[in-house]
Amino acid sequence: MGALFGFLGQVVSLSAKAQGLLWFTLGCFMMALGVSLMGRAKFLTYLESSFMLKPAIKKIYNFLKSSKSLSSFYLLGVFNGFIPCGLVYVFAAFAAASGSVLWGAVIMAIFGFATLPAMMGFGFVLEFLKIRDIMIKIAAVIVITYGAYLSYLGYTAMLGAVDGRA
Repeated sequence: MGALFGFLGQVVSLSAKAQGLLWFTLGCFMMALGVSLMGRAKFLTYLESSFMLKPAIKKIYNFLKSSKSLSSFYLLGVFNGFIPCGLVYVFAAFAAASGSVLWGAVIMAIFGFATLPAMMGFGFVLEFLKIRDIMIKIAAVIVITYGAYLSYLGYTAMLGAVDGRA
């Protein structure tokens, strides 16, 4: 998926101003994602759950889940990458902004490996220790902070492009 988005970013050559706008928009989206993680807004929860309630999606998911072949596990992982998730979209956009098939694939691979512990049971451990809510709030603050930083970088890149410095 990262290679595909990296390829798209390579094919669609972005000007410095457009790239700055992309970073700014990604930053704003990350801040909104952080607010949603804090429980202040439920737009991502609604988007994710409404997607999974579609009959065709449920049918494919249940078929892949019931099969025990290695190819079905692989396809289930690929399918999982297309389920609406704000963080997946942000990193897919990062891959596109890289403008490279190789770096797009690397960005998505790092994202996948970095989220693997959480997907493999980190939530269970946090629930067991009764600190899940605290960790979600900390994660939300980190996502909001990084989103603000990314928006700042995009804003300064747009200013540089307008002033002729980029």
